[in-house]
Amino acid sequence: MNILLYTRKWRRDFDYEVLRCVFPNAEITSYSEERGVADVWLGEYLYAGGQTSLEATLTEDVFRDVVSRDRFLVNCDVTRARRVVGRVWAGLEGLFDKKDFDLVYSYAIDCYCSDVCAKIAKDRGIPFVSFVASFIKGYMMFTTYGERMRLGRKVSDDEVQRVYKLLSEDGFLPKSEEKNIKKSDISAIRFYLRRRIIESFVNPVRRLIHGDQDNQLYATEMLRERKLSDFYCKGWSSILHDMEDYDVDVRQSIYFPLHYVPEASTSYWLNRVAPLGYSDYVCDVIERSDPSVMFYVKEHPAMFGRRELNFYERLSNYENVRLVHAMVRSNSMLRAFDNVLVDDGTVGVEALLRGKRVLSLEGNYYSDLHPNCFVVDYVRLGDLSRQLDTSFGGREFVRGLLSDMYPTSYYDSVSMGENVVAEVAAALRMWCGLYV
Repeated sequence: MNILLYTRKWRRDFDYEVLRCVFPNAEITSYSEERGVADVWLGEYLYAGGQTSLEATLTEDVFRDVVSRDRFLVNCDVTRARRVVGRVWAGLEGLFDKKDFDLVYSYAIDCYCSDVCAKIAKDRGIPFVSFVASFIKGYMMFTTYGERMRLGRKVSDDEVQRVYKLLSEDGFLPKSEEKNIKKSDISAIRFYLRRRIIESFVNPVRRLIHGDQDNQLYATEMLRERKLSDFYCKGWSSILHDMEDYDVDVRQSIYFPLHYVPEASTSYWLNRVAPLGYSDYVCDVIERSDPSVMFYVKEHPAMFGRRELNFYERLSNYENVRLVHAMVRSNSMLRAFDNVLVDDGTVGVEALLRGKRVLSLEGNYYSDLHPNCFVVDYVRLGDLSRQLDTSFGGREFVRGLLSDMYPTSYYDSVSMGENVVAEVAAALRMWCGLYV
């Protein structure tokens, strides 16, 4: 067994331990964008000179797709982006040619370094495995670009009931909301100042010390030339309202929760976002939907004070848009609406369990598991009255979700002890039984 591993410093040992549990005799070749972390440092390709044009197997369409999804490359000039992608693509292709890999094991795709590898593996018919922690605490799911990968795990009635009860509780919050639901104006200022220090001082020093000017981790600029006033000014949050300020006509209204950006579930899991950018994507949906549909757009708690103010001003200019404060809990929003608009957000799962009608702008990891989730391009008034299947139970939906998830305490922000290694290794064995 010959395995290619994409890893990072903070989880390198964990990745090796998992692979050794499942494939004790495998030859493992690792690569990373961080110097001194893996067998292959991507800087060996980036700074080696030579060919900088698109290689034969890297088409212009694929190149543009890679660039549009990566938070570093999307802000680079075309010449630099072409050099970076072209050299890394050529270098990894050479590594694939040399090693003849049977499997690629990767940290979840959230940058061009793993995206390029996944695309090359797909072209060559090599299994590519990555996983993420589920929004349901205590579970993980395998996915490459947000799709649900089948595991077919047998789920007991007790497990279904426990998770159904958890997700149906009024106080339920996904992990993405738990730590952000009480943010304040001070949080917005603190984020900007911290990010400005990182981009203006910390990252330049890192690039100098490591001799790594094109490292995605050290060269990403989220703020660029933007000032604090672009994200925050006194009283700015007054443009976002509590639901008490609105009189909702549920027959013509839909709840539209916004995403945190940039992150993998937006940049890599959604195909409609990358070509436009998230702000233009949201506006495109509203502009090309039926103007008689009223959109109640709620900011994501984690984006409080992090999204440019001109985006809210742009949304407020639409007559059929109402802005809702980020700190309003999603559960209270679900009580107020019969219709919810998502793409791959977890709010869609919560809504379906509460008997709501869910319109999804893309097929996602749960859209085919429930008859009341309808995939649409844009929102038409008639979509808000589509007939619901009241015979399909929430527990059946939960069983379908859990059958393709694996119970584990794996989560990016926690210590990965022996129990987590054993759990992830067991999940990987099950996945390999289906895909390798």
